[in-house]
Amino acid sequence: AKDDFRVASVFVSIRTATGELVEEGNAILNPIHRNRWGYTTVKENPSFAGSSISATAKDIPGNEGKSEITL
Repeated sequence: AKDDFRVASVFVSIRTATGELVEEGNAILNPIHRNRWGYTTVKENPSFAGSSISATAKDIPGNEGKSEITL
């Protein structure tokens, strides 16, 4: 995520193909490359195909941007 005002937070959500929540949490800002965010999963997703991952980024003024992909 990238923004003119600097991204303040990124929230990630992972759902199965049927919409069931697998896990969600905050991404972590890379301490060296300060415009990169990373999220490491902690739970197994038994039905990987068709699952969706969404990320919502917020900047310092509070504006939001969202992106979602389906696997």
